[in-house]
Amino acid sequence: MRDDLRAAWRTALRHPGYTAIAVLTMALGIGAATTLFSVTYGVLVRPLPWPSPDRLVRISETRGGRPGRIADTISNGTYLAWRDAPQTIDDLAGWSTSRITLDDAGLATRLDVAFVTDGLMPLLGAAPIMGRAFTAADAPAGQPLAMILGHALWQDRFGGSPAAIGRVVRVDGRDVTIVGVMASSFAFPDRLTQAWLARGIPPVVGEQGVRRGQIFSALARLAPGVSVAQASAEGTARARSGPDYGQLAMALFGSDGPPDVTARPAIEAMTDGVRPALLLLLAAVMVLLVGATGNVAGLQLARAAARRRELSIRAALGAGRIRLVRLVLVESVATSAAGGLLGLAGAAAAHRTLPLLSTRIPRIEAVVLDWPVIAFAVVVSAAAGLAAGVLPVWQGRRGHALDALAEGGRTTPGATRDVGGRTRLVVVTAQIAIASLLVFGTATVGRSLLALVRADRGYTPRNLLTAQIPIPAAFADARKAAVTKALVERLDGLPGVERAAVGTSLPLASAGGFAAFTFRSPLDPSVEISAQAARRIVTPGYFHALGLRLTAGRPLQETDVQSAQPALVVNRTFLRDYLDNVAPPEAVGLRIDGRGLRVSRDAEIVGVVEDMRQDGVEAERQPEVFLALDQQTGTMAGFDLFVVARTSPGTEPASLAPGMRGLLRDLEPSLTLDRVMTMEERVSESLARPRLYALLLGGFAVAAVLIVSVGLFGALSFLVVQRAREFAVRVAVGATPLQVIRLLAVGTSVMAICGVGAGSAAGVWLARAYGQSLYGVVAWDALTILGTAAAMTAAVALASLIPLRRVLRLDPIAILRADT
Repeated sequence: MRDDLRAAWRTALRHPGYTAIAVLTMALGIGAATTLFSVTYGVLVRPLPWPSPDRLVRISETRGGRPGRIADTISNGTYLAWRDAPQTIDDLAGWSTSRITLDDAGLATRLDVAFVTDGLMPLLGAAPIMGRAFTAADAPAGQPLAMILGHALWQDRFGGSPAAIGRVVRVDGRDVTIVGVMASSFAFPDRLTQAWLARGIPPVVGEQGVRRGQIFSALARLAPGVSVAQASAEGTARARSGPDYGQLAMALFGSDGPPDVTARPAIEAMTDGVRPALLLLLAAVMVLLVGATGNVAGLQLARAAARRRELSIRAALGAGRIRLVRLVLVESVATSAAGGLLGLAGAAAAHRTLPLLSTRIPRIEAVVLDWPVIAFAVVVSAAAGLAAGVLPVWQGRRGHALDALAEGGRTTPGATRDVGGRTRLVVVTAQIAIASLLVFGTATVGRSLLALVRADRGYTPRNLLTAQIPIPAAFADARKAAVTKALVERLDGLPGVERAAVGTSLPLASAGGFAAFTFRSPLDPSVEISAQAARRIVTPGYFHALGLRLTAGRPLQETDVQSAQPALVVNRTFLRDYLDNVAPPEAVGLRIDGRGLRVSRDAEIVGVVEDMRQDGVEAERQPEVFLALDQQTGTMAGFDLFVVARTSPGTEPASLAPGMRGLLRDLEPSLTLDRVMTMEERVSESLARPRLYALLLGGFAVAAVLIVSVGLFGALSFLVVQRAREFAVRVAVGATPLQVIRLLAVGTSVMAICGVGAGSAAGVWLARAYGQSLYGVVAWDALTILGTAAAMTAAVALASLIPLRRVLRLDPIAILRADT
């Protein structure tokens, strides 16, 4: 073995071109495979960093088959009913995420936080490194009185001082005491969380019989020996024994049907959104690795034919078949190992960019380059090396190379023509098929992404600046309305502003709350309708500023004040679901009971707008109602406001941000603007994950095309050398060089057609299998198929150009003389 390794090293030095191509090809495939495996293993497989992670389950609730308005959540009634008398679970805890304003010594900062129940950190086996954990007394009446800092926030904002414990700070206008600091390794629910506040869970029926519904995320620890099915059954029984929500169930779930509770492994629930895509990308990169291995195998076949004389001498000197086979395999594995080391270095470099994906991929902090990943790289390198070396050995068993080792003289003319020839053609065809599959997949995902970008969202994102105005809970409604009105008036007066408005909702930011209410049908008063809709409270300019399209009637106006008839604008889905799909012009003037909408009396429908896609174009359309801020009678506590300003075509929306901040500071110094972004930036941010997948898949496709181009170039170049005498004879008997080129081009075209056809067929099958993850494209898309064929034809043509030109430069006389 030592001698074989030395021989492999000397061979590599004698053929640096071959060695460089083979090592770099393997490095590309193994590096990409190792990187994707590390991400997939870390995100989907690596155990959660808490005690007994296999017993941690995520709890979710549905009513009438409909999930909560926020995915994977549970209601307060179900939570309390189960927490107070559990049998299948040991612990149950809840949390929700939010952004708050931390004000300490006059310095205000916006933070990403989690509101957690007192049992969450004990459930996770975590404890503060300084101070104490939460207790039930830290959130009386649902109001947080205690806060635990994240380690980074403690260092950055409080200088890492122990004096921070016990300090009283202002959180959204309320006094909160800092009671602890968590370790830097603690990240829940993700790495973006900077602090945790105590959360209380109120009962459904409170004082004076007032019902209060909440939904939030929940985590439980299964009792030993209990299955998720048993926990789900008990949770459902507890939920159905809980109090009646009444109309609150419609607002929270969109249905007042019977509740069902589901327990799922926590790691599965956390990674649902990325699991299919990561597995598909891992499969794609393994296909790329197969292509790289096939490329090196093709090079090995060519070398096996070229080394017939060398191997013949080794056989004549006493080397047996096993020794010769081992020599070939050792050289192949050594080449793959070198590529593996280089690929592992590339994977390590790629890991430095992973923190940039923290907002797009959950559990990205669990992705590390440790022993399981290194072991994967080693195994893959060895397997790829053996696979690349098997083809020459297999050809030898068929008598094309190793069976001729004892031939010590010159081979007969043309004897080497078919040494591994058909196998090389099959390998190159398979590489073309693999590259075509990845190109097809990239084109399909890219077209889906383009369709998402161009999709009609029901509003116009261009020339629109948006911002959130966090409102403290203690901020009076009258004061809020006054600040809002003054801010809109001053924004409308800024140069370049066409229209400004304020509302309780903004696409891709906040739905603004849901209302569940009943009313007598204005079309048939004998029919009572139970409705639920997104309730958006806006100033009159909201429709023009956001670019909503009015189909009938009018938008809300400045005349829609408290003393006027309550005005209501609805969308088309509201007409479809609750007004028998009446035509928009016929709906204008109809009146419905406004009590559930928090207006003083019956509200009149004054306008109908097209549906607006609140969360994304893939989301189901939902009923929407728009009410004037000046006509709102109920409290707006708990709602932040969103300001939108549409600029003229010549004005850059982002240029308004400083002026907008200054106006709000002058009007109300205690308020700040948060997440100031153009609407196009919000849309782009919402597409970050599909864009990432498209870029990764595109990178794999480019790598596959490069690999197949190198493989085809090498195969054709070797074919020209092997068949040089045949070509010389053809020219000598009257064939033109163009006829010889046509002979090679026909074979190359057959390979390309077979490879592109097979790859495109596999791509169509995969597109049909993953159709639910694509938007706006179909599997049998002619443009995608033709684009794939055109791209691969261009790659094959470029790879064939130099070998075919060599045919034109062949000197038949010199070749025939050298052969005699």
